[in-house]
Amino acid sequence: MSVLRYPLNPVSPDTADEQYPSEAVDYVMFRRFRIRYDDAAGGYKGLNVPGSKVANMPNRSRVYIAMPKAIQTSYQASYSKVDMGVGGVMAATLAGDVIGGQASFDSVASTIQKTAAAALPSAAGKAIAGVTSSINNLAGSGGAVDANALSAVTQGKVFNPFSEQIFNSMAFRSHNFSFKLFARSKKEARMIREIITYLKTGTAPKIASANSTLINLNNLLGGQGDASEDDKAEAAQAQSSISDVSAISNARYFDVPDKFQIKFVRMNPSAEGGSVLASSNMHFKVEDSVCTNMAVNYTPDGQYTSFKDITSIGGSISVPVVQIDMSFTETKLLSQADLMAGF
Repeated sequence: MSVLRYPLNPVSPDTADEQYPSEAVDYVMFRRFRIRYDDAAGGYKGLNVPGSKVANMPNRSRVYIAMPKAIQTSYQASYSKVDMGVGGVMAATLAGDVIGGQASFDSVASTIQKTAAAALPSAAGKAIAGVTSSINNLAGSGGAVDANALSAVTQGKVFNPFSEQIFNSMAFRSHNFSFKLFARSKKEARMIREIITYLKTGTAPKIASANSTLINLNNLLGGQGDASEDDKAEAAQAQSSISDVSAISNARYFDVPDKFQIKFVRMNPSAEGGSVLASSNMHFKVEDSVCTNMAVNYTPDGQYTSFKDITSIGGSISVPVVQIDMSFTETKLLSQADLMAGF
């Protein structure tokens, strides 16, 4: 396993010399992984069904980047306004009584009678409003009139719609990270290049084959030993067409991009390969996520500058400062149990 880390030698805030590194630094850790869709377990491979069997193939490398300036998260619940009306209230009452085992023939009949009596004024008002609107249309004057308008001008009242806020679902959380990376040495320039390559590679799909079996026309002609020149030319042309089909077939599918494990960790950067000191209780946990956007700015200060000798830093970035902006969306909907567990 390889560790890609920035900065290589973080320094204490009260020193400006890399000879005195910090004893511990907080990082954001990113590790790509892929879901094994062809594993022997089979079954549903989604991430939001309890008990689904999802095998992962973790990437051999992982990235640690020192904490960005801003870290935040949000929890968004989706609700819809529903006007239950008198009929809806009655239906909900009856359903609750039936489910709770408190319903009887007499109680159901009584509820229906009371609801009908309560709904009668609204129904009558709606009927009168319908007739009024029709007359206005025929007369070419006035507009649509509803039961509420009639009740408002005659009684100073409007009908209660018995509105409720109905829960729909939790939104998938999104996380945005912005990092500004400074190359203070050739080694760090190479490390920044590797980090950018690692992260951006995880945002893109792979090209996958349709696994089709191709026909070799040469074999069908017995190696073309006894074939005429015309037959050979025709076979070569047909084989070329099949090769074109093969190229298309080999690019028929996309294997979905990698997913990301994201953690906040405290690490001792001076240890060999980095030594994680804490990770479980830092800030909040992040569910497995997909990268929905990545932007790399090679001129974050509004002015292009580059290293004087770019040939000596092959495989490295050739600018001293790079800004990386990334957006991630979690793949699992959170519940109260998840939030209690630190997400």
